Amino acid sequence: MLLDPEHAKEVRENKTFWLSNQFRVGFLLRPRWEDRKNLDFNSSTDDYTSRILQSSQLWFIFDPSPYWTVKFTIQDARVWGGSQPAQFGDRKYFFSNSASVFDPSQQNRTTVPNSTDIREGFVLLKIPDFPLKAFVGRQVFVFGDQRMIGGANWNTNGLSFDGLRISYESSVLDFHLFGAKMTASQNGPNGVLTANGRQNGSIDDSYLVGNYNTIKFPYFIVDIYEFGILKKWIPETPAYLGQKIIDEDIFSPRARQNDKLFTFGTRITNRTNNNFLPKSKSWDWTLEIATQLGYTGQRQYASWDLLKDENGKSYYSEKVKYTGKFFVFQTGYTFWDKLRFGTQFTYSSGDPNRRDGSHSTFELLPNPRFGIFPYFDSVAGLAENIGLKNIKSYNISINYQTEKWGLFTISGFIHRKAVREDAWYAISGDPNTGGSGSCNINTRASAFSTENCSGNSFQILKPLGAGIFNEIDFSWIYHYTEGVSVWMGIGYLKGGDSIRNAKTDPFNPNPEIRYNFFPNAYISYFMINVAM
Repeated sequence: MLLDPEHAKEVRENKTFWLSNQFRVGFLLRPRWEDRKNLDFNSSTDDYTSRILQSSQLWFIFDPSPYWTVKFTIQDARVWGGSQPAQFGDRKYFFSNSASVFDPSQQNRTTVPNSTDIREGFVLLKIPDFPLKAFVGRQVFVFGDQRMIGGANWNTNGLSFDGLRISYESSVLDFHLFGAKMTASQNGPNGVLTANGRQNGSIDDSYLVGNYNTIKFPYFIVDIYEFGILKKWIPETPAYLGQKIIDEDIFSPRARQNDKLFTFGTRITNRTNNNFLPKSKSWDWTLEIATQLGYTGQRQYASWDLLKDENGKSYYSEKVKYTGKFFVFQTGYTFWDKLRFGTQFTYSSGDPNRRDGSHSTFELLPNPRFGIFPYFDSVAGLAENIGLKNIKSYNISINYQTEKWGLFTISGFIHRKAVREDAWYAISGDPNTGGSGSCNINTRASAFSTENCSGNSFQILKPLGAGIFNEIDFSWIYHYTEGVSVWMGIGYLKGGDSIRNAKTDPFNPNPEIRYNFFPNAYISYFMINVAM
């Protein structure tokens, strides 16, 4: 749950909902209204959004034994006014969470997502007075500042994973080893579908694996981590060799080879108390560095090679490697335990040439929301209009905590491209490239920002800008009463030169596309958290 520290403490220490020494029930109800306007900085599109979202959770802890505990979290995530339409037949409703519906009138199969699901469902195996534990089942992974992997609880439905986590926690060392299955290649019986996979998408089996370790010193902690995302791509259509069909699973070439992305990093901070600001100190700081290795599963063929095979490909090629880099430094000073002035610099590498053998854009892990301190996305701001890829982000913030009226925060962001030739990336991690979404120089008229997709610097027909947008936010968190908090905020965004140069393309003869840049965008929201 996304709660302010005072509210989170009430949930942790509440005794009322322990119905016995072995059973605890809790709940969350979070309606949120949000208003968003012109976040693509394009006057020719109607992208005004005004909606009410709601997250509802009911969770249970059953602790009957010193050797095991069970937790379930039932969550409903919806937009007000939305509902699933009636379907032909009701056989699917005999099976929980079945998402497959057969429509006789259309003679096809469609997918209807369920709005109510199990956010958590795991068993905790433990040994009394021993720091080793195992979590088996659907669970939320939360590490560090949640820049790499976290719950994404600002989002309406959040994230959770199906897997296994083994933890060892002591006064000097925490160790977490985990693995989760992100997609499966096979559906289950009775309408149980995989989230993706060979039958429902483009990926076969895929996994998230890693370890996160914390070394504890008296005045600071050091985190060392390694995450791996492993994907196996589906085979292409079975090929014919003369009159013989090559076996699909053994001999047929895949759309791409195995994709292996490894992220190695370290984080150092003096926020040693569960990531909260140190009460006994006025200065807080955090430093995090990460690098990425591995292979995308694709090959880059040399354009200079004049010798070609029968398919027109050059004989020389090389595997495409991951080479992304990441860096963040965050610090602040708190006066009288009330007033904090903070600053942050974030760097995430881009790719100057997306046609060579190096994939230099830092790739997002499963969590698309980066950072929760101090309670908001510390990169994307309230608008969540940018992802942590190919950016240099400068941030300043002022927090003022009052005893009567809650927490007031003013934040300012300057977002610039780390590499001008690369794209502006959305919060999802997808490039805002325009057109069909592929990196194609012919789509430059509808692109969201200037970029060079060709890999040839001589084909750039307009100046490449670096500025994406600047953002200023104001937010307020008010603890209304025990179990209830109110959040609200507003934000203003102003588009930069990389977007302006794309929207006012002098090489495009269509005036409706040439002059559709409107630099101002807005975001506002109001949210109520009721949790116990």
